[in-house]
Amino acid sequence: MNKLIALVVLISISILVTGCGNKQVKIQPVSNSQYNITTPNSAGSILESNYSNYSGSWVTENNLKVDFKYGIVVTISVDKDGNIQGGVSDSTENLTHISNVDIKGKIQDNKFIYNFNGDSWGHSGTIKLDFKENKIVLTINYTPNSSKDNLWGIGEGIFTLINSNTKVDRTLNNLKDGGLQVIENQCFSVNLENYGSVKLISGIKREDSNTNLNFYLVNDKNNVLYKFTDFYGNQKGMFNDIRAVSFVDVNNDGLKDIIIIAEYRTHISGSSSTPVTVCSIYFQKGKEFINDKNFDDRINSSSKNKDIITVLKYAKDNLIK
Repeated sequence: MNKLIALVVLISISILVTGCGNKQVKIQPVSNSQYNITTPNSAGSILESNYSNYSGSWVTENNLKVDFKYGIVVTISVDKDGNIQGGVSDSTENLTHISNVDIKGKIQDNKFIYNFNGDSWGHSGTIKLDFKENKIVLTINYTPNSSKDNLWGIGEGIFTLINSNTKVDRTLNNLKDGGLQVIENQCFSVNLENYGSVKLISGIKREDSNTNLNFYLVNDKNNVLYKFTDFYGNQKGMFNDIRAVSFVDVNNDGLKDIIIIAEYRTHISGSSSTPVTVCSIYFQKGKEFINDKNFDDRINSSSKNKDIITVLKYAKDNLIK
């Protein structure tokens, strides 16, 4: 009889435990994500992370949407044990205002707290990073004295950041909100093998104290499908004009590549020099357009970069088969 009672009690306890378990919030492992956050056991009371996956640059989602690479940015290197170093910064697109705090230490229980005594403007305060699934929550607080005069600091507040490589939905209007000035007569509708009917958007944007060329692909609803890597001519002077854009299969792989020829000016003794011609070729590789800087170097140093026909002949004669 005693054994029977004990068995009934054990069954009852099991039912109660199961009932409570159904009410618990379980932390599920993240699948198919670069942020491999998993629970170590069924208790799920401690969230263990491979912290090295948080290495990189972290920005606000809105900055990604408008393709604005300034504002608040957290750039860090983290090992798997949570040892962290890097910086928290804020800047404007013309770089007239830059504020930065170097950080170093160790993440504990998915949190990192750092007391700083300088942000390039003499302020002090506390930086806190909360490491969450696919995001970092940044909290900045100044000390009372610095809080009264932090116009030139990073700024106080709570900021939710995502990895700068995260893909976000954006439109051409978003890009314009981020400062892109579209060059209307250098935008072209084209049918690309791996995209179908799209439009190449050419535009200029103030970045790194320069006016840089930017290129994008959009669909018929002006949704941005692709951003091209930095144009070869950027940082080589002051943008002057786009001379030519051509869609042609340069390397005979059956896919249209894109040849772009532009002009830049360099400053000499307070005046602008004669425009310098700069050419770059974007090779279509799957859904990407790859620009080979070494080959661009060769084209431009050869001076075979003045028009599409000359560039195309040089490329076909000198590409490694």
